[in-house]
Amino acid sequence: MRGGGSPVGIGGGKLPAIGRGGGGPPIGRGGGAMPDIAASFIYKGTEQIFKSCCDRCVISSSNKSINRIIISPIVQYSTSSSYEYLPPNPDSPPGVFHIPTLKSSYPKNTPAGLRGEAVRSALLTTERCIGWDLATNVETSMGGLLEISGRGTIDFLNGKLTTSIDNSISNNNVYREGCLLDAKGRLIDILRVTIVDDNIRALIMTSPGHSSTNLMKRLDPFVFPMDEVVLTNFVGNCNDDNDDGNNNDNSNRSFGFTLASTQYKHVQKVMREQSNLLDGLENDMSFPGRSQGVVWKYRNDGTEVLVVPSTGLSSVACVGYTFVFFGNKSTGSDALELGQRVWKHLISDGNVDGPIEVGALEYETLRVEAGQPAYGCEYGIDRTKSKDKEEEAKNLQEKSKKSMSSIIKTSPIEFHLNSLIDENKGCYLGQEGIASVLKNPRGPPRKLYAVVFEDDSNIYDAQSSGDKSDFDNLTTLPKPGQKLYALGSNEELQVGTLTSVGESGGTGSTHTVALALIKRSDSIRKQMKQFDLEIPRDPDDFLDVDLSSGSGIIQPPSLDPLEGLEVIVEGTFTVGILKCVPSRRSGIGINRNMFDEDIIVEGIPEHEVEIPSSRNTSVDFEVDDENDDSSASLEDLEAEVKLAAVEAETAAAEANRKAEKMALLQQRAKEAMERRKQKKKE
Repeated sequence: MRGGGSPVGIGGGKLPAIGRGGGGPPIGRGGGAMPDIAASFIYKGTEQIFKSCCDRCVISSSNKSINRIIISPIVQYSTSSSYEYLPPNPDSPPGVFHIPTLKSSYPKNTPAGLRGEAVRSALLTTERCIGWDLATNVETSMGGLLEISGRGTIDFLNGKLTTSIDNSISNNNVYREGCLLDAKGRLIDILRVTIVDDNIRALIMTSPGHSSTNLMKRLDPFVFPMDEVVLTNFVGNCNDDNDDGNNNDNSNRSFGFTLASTQYKHVQKVMREQSNLLDGLENDMSFPGRSQGVVWKYRNDGTEVLVVPSTGLSSVACVGYTFVFFGNKSTGSDALELGQRVWKHLISDGNVDGPIEVGALEYETLRVEAGQPAYGCEYGIDRTKSKDKEEEAKNLQEKSKKSMSSIIKTSPIEFHLNSLIDENKGCYLGQEGIASVLKNPRGPPRKLYAVVFEDDSNIYDAQSSGDKSDFDNLTTLPKPGQKLYALGSNEELQVGTLTSVGESGGTGSTHTVALALIKRSDSIRKQMKQFDLEIPRDPDDFLDVDLSSGSGIIQPPSLDPLEGLEVIVEGTFTVGILKCVPSRRSGIGINRNMFDEDIIVEGIPEHEVEIPSSRNTSVDFEVDDENDDSSASLEDLEAEVKLAAVEAETAAAEANRKAEKMALLQQRAKEAMERRKQKKKE
């Protein structure tokens, strides 16, 4: 943090600037020629021992001896020059990951750095792809699949989601992503929806960590007979505490996994060549476009496979597809078994050309690094609160009530999900809350940022255990829920709160990544002036130009006003730097991969394949009689005309219904205004 005044170290004070403070020449960590870990400084004054309010710097002074200031995560004071400093071991583990239940796909005790480097190397340098099923952990389980079927499917979805689906046309194999909100506009989940069978069937994928059982319990109270819809739950990979516990072999089941790469064609190649599925499918293995979803059908037992063009992560990190095998009560166990068998074959040691498995632990760090918000962390049910309340709950009904009340109070706009919101759409659940945020000229109250904790700036307590210090090293690994303060404000200027933290070293680099919700930039910048603080701007960050290209184009600095802000975690010495999430970073070029900007990411086309309508599933490839072909074409044309007429009649009836409803609402509003005027006169 740069600034005027005379703060000591981090916390501020009245002595000359030292270390990370502003003002005078930096000593120790802040710059200069002194060592990073400890620095000596002569201070003349009366006999005193001064301990700064942040506990980062300890000053001992005496008229008769040379005094020392130790500027380090390991705070030590001595009244003589005989103190022998014991350096920490930066190669030792910095501590235990805050979610110890997350399982890794690598052998036990494999260093996080090696695991992170292996995952990213497989993603960037091979065509084998990476993949995850996440079935071993409730926190990251693929969640399951929910089916909505019936004539009112599209209307029901339009009344619940922030996105729009046109009901006036046939939406066969249409894919949409939308936000499910509560009545106050708080984000419950980001749903991936595929419309099949000409508007009468929708297959909905929940986010990892959110079960389809929980989603069904939330939507079921909104279903009325007039809606003409039926909800069917296909239980997911990993049951959670909200599942019924009655998921036997005769229930609807599903199994899902995701394959990802820097190029979507790599995933298609792996599935065609390595999955051994081709012989069992009724039709060719056709992949959907960016706005499509397809359902493959398995000829032997009726198992279906939903394929959607999404990995659940930002496209700047990876692209690919998610595959969900599912079946009803008669075929559910076969679908589950088939999906598991395909997945195990793909990642088996003998399949040397198959994808590299990413465990739940590695996925969590990859998600955080990609800047992707998650259910249970940034939105949805607060896991920490819901667990505490479940312990106190006496029965299932009480559990449900308490679970509903522990929703994280966040809006999709805070996560930069504006593309999933149709601002021109009519009434839907939570619309008023979204409208109030959109109308605010200052924008949402918070926004999602990445926080980078460099190892060079943080020697963690577990790495300094060999140092014989009189004071504790408070540089600890950050955890979700901890508050962030502007560095140099003496923990008086709170800027935000951590929501997710990746595994230390899990990125394959010497830093720890986290996500945080940060307050409005204009408010923070205004308060920073009161502390005489400013955000460091390094010209080298945007003046690094490749002159060999001959373009002479200089990359502009970040347009985000908080990019580069130095922060400190509450009650610790842990220091980090705010960064925009990768999808918003100005330094990442269009269609460039966040891990390697030399890689051009080819996005999935809008329509990858021409998918035939489910109304005409039989296609004759050999025609001997031209008259028969023309007759069949005429019949198809007549059927299409009749269907178009029915759809037009339905659309007209729907338009009349909406017009009548609007007229009724206007009449009620007029009557209410007249009653209000009458009361004022009285």
